[in-house]
Order: sequence, then structure tokens, then C-alpha cells
Amino acid sequence: MKAQKRPIIRCLWTAFWILVLTNWTFAEAYHPRRQEIKDSMPQSISTQQENRAEISDCEFLRKITVPGKVAWTDSGLDIQEGEEFYFKATGEISLQKGNPMAFCGPEGYDLVTVQQPLKDKNIGALIGRVTKLLSVTTDKETGEEVRNELVEYFFMGKENKVRMPLSGHLFLGINENVVGDNSGEYTVEVYKKKQA
Repeated sequence: MKAQKRPIIRCLWTAFWILVLTNWTFAEAYHPRRQEIKDSMPQSISTQQENRAEISDCEFLRKITVPGKVAWTDSGLDIQEGEEFYFKATGEISLQKGNPMAFCGPEGYDLVTVQQPLKDKNIGALIGRVTKLLSVTTDKETGEEVRNELVEYFFMGKENKVRMPLSGHLFLGINENVVGDNSGEYTVEVYKKKQA
């Protein structure tokens, strides 16, 4: 009997430590305070110098608040293809209101799903959308206006320089399709590269 009990006890003990270590690792990786510390860590001197150089070549346009529970926020800016913009974001959102493990900064939560406009970037990340209106028609049956648009998405994150892929209207948003249960907000400074 003793010989049979030992393997069972050993298996139970191993399972216990796997659970303990797995939960500890998850908490260490995804605890909101640790994400906050990670986001606030100072950048290297060379990166700071590069960012200052890029901003010095740009004109400050405006500061925009991007709520986590709104899919797209209108920037109020019409842009032209090829123009260079510089975005700098702060703040945090929760991808599930009331869940202390679901907080993230503008770089997003370290997870990708099919429920995202940009499927190769973290869920909850700050992203942009340029919309070009092609035509407006009216549905004969419902009488509703139908807008035919060309849309391009791009990643913004905490800090990014972006050459506009399309002429149109600029929107800022969250890399998630279901945002109704989100909370928090990002604050984004928008700069445009000065023309030579």
C-alpha cells in the first residue's frame, strides 16, 4: 500500500507546485502595478535624444482624450497621404471594468485575439484609422444613408512616428472591437512634421 501511495502523493505535490508557480508568474506578468512601473521606466538616453529630435521637427497640433469605452474618437483632423505625424500617449485603460488584472497602457495588453482591428498588435493598444469617403448613397428600402469608405489602420502605441497611408479623416481608437465594458482613457499629443 505504501508503495502505491507514494506516486500519488508525489503527483499531487507536483500539481500543487505547478499551480502555485503558474499563478505567481501570471500575477507577476499582468499585475496592473507592474504594468504601470514598466510603462514609467525611463527610456535610454539615445532613445530620448531621438524622440526630442523628432518632436523638434514637428508642430504641435492638439491634445486628444481617447476614452477606453469608445471604439473611435474623432481627431478633428483631415490629413494627406504621405504626411508624417508623431504621436505621444499616456494613461491607462481597463479592458474589463472591475477586473484588476485587465489594465494596460497605450502599448496594450500582452494578448492578441480575433476581436481586434489590428490582429498582430496587442489588444487594447492605441491605434489610428484614416477614413476616406468615396461616395454616399441612400438605401432605397430603408432610406438610410450608406457611406462607402476606404479605411486604413495603423499602430500608435505609447510613442510613434507614422507616415499617413491615405488621405482622409483621422480617428484614434482602441485595438479592440468590443469596448462597451472598458474604462479609463488615453491622452494623446499629436504633432505634424514641419514642411521644409
